[in-house]
Amino acid sequence: MKKLKKFSIQFILILFLIIGSSSTTFCLTFAVFGDTRGETDWINTNVARKIISNIVKERVSFSFCTGDLVKGNRDNGTLLRQLFFWKKITKPLGKIFPVAGNHDILNNSQKKIFVSLFNTPKNGPTGFKELAYSIDWFNCHFIVLYTNEFENDEQIKWLKNDLEKTKKEHIFVFGHHPAFPAGSHIHRSLDKHSKKRDYFWGLLKKYQVDAYICGHKHLYNFRTIKGVKQIILGTAGAPIHHGFGGSFFHYGLFKIKGEKIKLEVKDINRKLKDMRVWKSKRLIKKQE
Repeated sequence: MKKLKKFSIQFILILFLIIGSSSTTFCLTFAVFGDTRGETDWINTNVARKIISNIVKERVSFSFCTGDLVKGNRDNGTLLRQLFFWKKITKPLGKIFPVAGNHDILNNSQKKIFVSLFNTPKNGPTGFKELAYSIDWFNCHFIVLYTNEFENDEQIKWLKNDLEKTKKEHIFVFGHHPAFPAGSHIHRSLDKHSKKRDYFWGLLKKYQVDAYICGHKHLYNFRTIKGVKQIILGTAGAPIHHGFGGSFFHYGLFKIKGEKIKLEVKDINRKLKDMRVWKSKRLIKKQE
């Protein structure tokens, strides 16, 4: 009986130590891929299936797709079939949080089609519920924006309010379009609305967002701009944009442990192509 009591006390002490240290040792891995559409086909299935298979092997908790899931079509029936097919081939990944891209929604009626297929949170701004949304996952806060209509003030107001409310140690913001295009797509990204883009970027800096993660440009690119990291993970199938670096099919793995964030970018053969490590400014400030 005494041995059992002693074992119980030791077990409780160990459990207490594990829980008590969770804020600094917590580990989370999630994947990001994007632009799986084909040049002429609905989806570049040869590349997308390989990327999906690789991510499954990485044993991630969940994944984000940065938009342009499919080629798109102005006919609603055709778009529906394309998105159903995308859901079928990405099913092995489990939980996926989609970002709507410019190919995924070509008219207002297609917004309803997109959100009807994905069970995303309904906590977004008026007019964009389920297209823009936020989620919490342990010590992380994730925000998805609908950048096809970035100029809409309601979405920016909602973003500011959402950033103000969260107490999470890590924040990641997702959108389809880069804030600062790499190479081409100049004035076809958020820079088309430069004043709103600059205000948006100021919010990310003020609230110490860990990174803005996007696609649209079919390459990989990592930059720190005015104190905020922009990460383009832009082709898991779409035609590669050459001449600006990062010209390979890829996906990203984000590994969170305490204040540390590690990004591993891998190609279609799971070969490591780039690795970046940085620390959460929010968590550092909290510890000071």
